[in-house]
Amino acid sequence: MNIPDLRFRGFEDEWEERVLRDIVSFGKGHGYSKGDLVDFGTPIILYGRLYTKYQTRINEIDTYAERLINSVRSIGGEVIVPGSGETAEDIARASVVNVKGTIIGGDLNIIYPSKDLVSAFLAYYITYGKAGKELEKKAQGKSVVHLHNDDLESISIPLITISEQKRIGKVFELYDNLLTQCKTRQTKLFNLKGALLDKMFPKDGNDVPEIRFVGFDGAWETREIQELSSISTGKSNTQDKNDNGKYPFYVRSPIIERSNKYLYDEEAVLTVGDGVGTGKVFHYVNGKYDLHQRVYRMYNFRSVTGLFFYYNFSINFYSRVMSMTAKTSVDSVRLEMIAEMKIKIPTVEEQIRIADFFSHLDTLISLESQKLSKLRQLKKALLKRMFV
Repeated sequence: MNIPDLRFRGFEDEWEERVLRDIVSFGKGHGYSKGDLVDFGTPIILYGRLYTKYQTRINEIDTYAERLINSVRSIGGEVIVPGSGETAEDIARASVVNVKGTIIGGDLNIIYPSKDLVSAFLAYYITYGKAGKELEKKAQGKSVVHLHNDDLESISIPLITISEQKRIGKVFELYDNLLTQCKTRQTKLFNLKGALLDKMFPKDGNDVPEIRFVGFDGAWETREIQELSSISTGKSNTQDKNDNGKYPFYVRSPIIERSNKYLYDEEAVLTVGDGVGTGKVFHYVNGKYDLHQRVYRMYNFRSVTGLFFYYNFSINFYSRVMSMTAKTSVDSVRLEMIAEMKIKIPTVEEQIRIADFFSHLDTLISLESQKLSKLRQLKKALLKRMFV
């Protein structure tokens, strides 16, 4: 029977499948040029932001255009689907425009739902239901894939009562709101951390920070890293990784792999030795771990705590690397780039206070990330069970 696994009480009828062209009308957004965009004017939806910025419901828009004579304006409640993207998954998604008067930019397919369809339900079903899978198969192209109104017209949509559509839409509106709130909190914490890192460590030419904990004063001491720690690289290769391995395996990437062996059991700070993450990827570890042969480890700390060193080094190393190369990107890190790098350190007591503070901020950021992951998993599970 054509009935979802999970359903609200009071709804029992089978879901009737209808071809979309029989119950909606279609339109297309109008093209624009970069010269049409302004800092403030009439809101405009740019197709590329449909799958990088907006959720299923578009309630706020932060891009604007001058009045375009031939523009297509929202009357509120349209469902829009991108006409092109990098992958089929990018464009097999839909959003509801809830800001009346918004200009709908070029390369956007527009669906005008009939009185029998709730816009939010249609958008969720196109994005997460069987319709999305149909669209992924219809998407054409290699480096850039495309969807046209003709592709949308032939997909199947369940035509159920308006009241059931609204109930389903409300559930996922709640989840989207929770996800937005969680991401907002995470962003604020991340920005706060960045601002405080900038002010709680001395800038070039200074030996004291702008912001300091009460009870601490005096200049920070300048030391070379080779005075403060031992430095070496790992010995393992990428093929040593094992998805089910017992130990963390740090490679030339922000992603932490797994390994069945460990090379070191210690407190250390790690940074990649080459690749796109050079000068940008850092890890703090305290325990058993495996290490790639092109990842540097700083360990056996002297006069500096490992966690304080991690925060200090991670905010200063990229500028150090860039100052030692004439290129805009760096192929590899040489040992002397780390060994001879100078950093400023306060007393151990102040180091501990600073490290504990930022460690607490990192914990809060991580908790928000875990909440986001759980909310996404729960939303995905519900979508799977509430759609046929």
